Amino acid sequence: MSAGDYDRHLQRLRRKLREQRQRTATAIASYFPSGTRFSQPKGGLALWVELPDEISSQSVFESALDAGILIAPGLMFSNSNRYDHFVRLNCGMPYTPEVDQALREAGAILHRLVRDAEARHSNADSVRTAEQR
Repeated sequence: MSAGDYDRHLQRLRRKLREQRQRTATAIASYFPSGTRFSQPKGGLALWVELPDEISSQSVFESALDAGILIAPGLMFSNSNRYDHFVRLNCGMPYTPEVDQALREAGAILHRLVRDAEARHSNADSVRTAEQR
């Protein structure tokens, strides 16, 4: 392969990966609940996603796995709980309708986990209020 062919290949690959990262970021912004944050790197194959408060990456991982979706929990990348509120999403595969549907389903899982956490807090607040009476 000549140097020119290789350079063209790298340019196409970089453009495609940038497009896939952008489409994934757009899906996260559309499908994931408020309180979700992520950064958009200039390169790479993954997006780090910070989950809404009190949502554990392990619970997201387990729920997503039950739905056939592979998400890397942040706990995998630390020997402490430092990244428990983060997940890493791969953007290296072509963005297909199946990938979009998986991100939509991951968003639905996160919405459910947020609702469950809010319900637990509401119940705990009710118990505290009743105990104070």
